[in-house]
Amino acid sequence: MELPNQTAAIFDRLAKGQFISANSTDPNQRLYFQLLTQHESAFSEFFNQIDFKLHRGDGYYYFSRSKSLKSWEDKKDRVERYIDWLDLLRNWRPKLGAGYQFSFDELLADIQSHAKLKRKLYQFVPRGHPDSLADSIRTWLRQLERESFVEPIDKGEQYQVLYAFSYLDHFIQQLVIR
Repeated sequence: MELPNQTAAIFDRLAKGQFISANSTDPNQRLYFQLLTQHESAFSEFFNQIDFKLHRGDGYYYFSRSKSLKSWEDKKDRVERYIDWLDLLRNWRPKLGAGYQFSFDELLADIQSHAKLKRKLYQFVPRGHPDSLADSIRTWLRQLERESFVEPIDKGEQYQVLYAFSYLDHFIQQLVIR
């Protein structure tokens, strides 16, 4: 089977460690998800040949590698970061999940008024860098965006949680269970 023209774009996104989510506001991502779903076995076979394993979650796809190029220290740091992010988000909105929408102002107001949330934020976005609480939250939201867990809508002041967020939940549950 011949793979779609978008194969290179799909590979580029997944190879960077990003997710492709069905509920993305980006039409290209939705198309990539649809193509991956329609031709999953062909994509899996193709990517396996270049040492990438295609995984499907509930509404998202991602890559893993059998021989990771990253060190164990990098992996440990990433896991710790995911735990911190999930901890803050679950303390902020316990039922937060895929499809949930929130505004920057709502998040800022809640973190400003809850010392516990502010402490959690400063565990992974150091105080003073950036200069204000609002800048720290924007920095964190950009990190969540880069990892494909949230996406800005409405000119960046509104955000939507993507299906890939359930990867965090599942990943952390696997750590807790074991």
